[in-house]
Amino acid sequence: MRHIWERVAAVALLLSTLGGFAPAAAAQSASLPATVINVVDGDTLDVQLDDGRTERIRQIGIDTPETVDPRTPVQCFGREASAHAHELLDGQSVAIELDPSQAERDIYGRMLAYVWLSNGSDFGEAMIADGFAHEYTYNLPYAHIDAYKAAQAQAIASQAGLWSPATCAGDTSRPADGPVAADLPGATPTPVVVNQRAATPTANLCDAPVNPWNYTYCGGQQIRNPASNLCNMFACIPSFWNQTRGYVMQCRDGLLSHSGGIRGSCSDHGGNWRPLYAT
Repeated sequence: MRHIWERVAAVALLLSTLGGFAPAAAAQSASLPATVINVVDGDTLDVQLDDGRTERIRQIGIDTPETVDPRTPVQCFGREASAHAHELLDGQSVAIELDPSQAERDIYGRMLAYVWLSNGSDFGEAMIADGFAHEYTYNLPYAHIDAYKAAQAQAIASQAGLWSPATCAGDTSRPADGPVAADLPGATPTPVVVNQRAATPTANLCDAPVNPWNYTYCGGQQIRNPASNLCNMFACIPSFWNQTRGYVMQCRDGLLSHSGGIRGSCSDHGGNWRPLYAT
């Protein structure tokens, strides 16, 4: 995992007030010292800031399986992700780093931020690297996207945590108590099946990010039924799942659309660029 030395700037001075710990480089964006008072789930926590205010934080750049949403059953590896977040965060002094490339809050009023641990490590990156979270890009790229995507590629390659065929094989959308994807009756190793066993990642994906299905821009079969967690690994337009009659197409701005072959596909994103393929 890339150390905070390489990426963050003025956090050092700020964190010196948190009981003496400080990362060794400085943050380019605003950061706030805080204490964790509650862990909601794997990507959400409550903190108390030094001025006494409390804030609910939604960690930027990651997505963990659901455990507390009343509309959704507990998802595969959700309990494990939540337990690991508790291990890392309970009662800890942390630094909350804001990102000017993202909105300050999400639609639920949660503050969007990164969480830096007292040992100088990035909580979000640690969750991804250890296989407890997916990398998640919401609409616009964020400050630490390269490090998070690299952490995910390593987790996929090592089949860590939720990427293991013995747990979720990368598909955390199914219920926690459901069958392991690789053991489903009649399962076939075709890349467009949602609950498939993860393929061995290959290096030659023609600029596509490393992914467990070996989706590629090189050529192959057009994808009309992509994996349900596709947008955890690829940047997608916000309305990706609203239009599902086409095939998966990358727009000129780099985002994926599910409306390839339909008039107006990518019209708000610079036009069509190239299809994403299954090999």
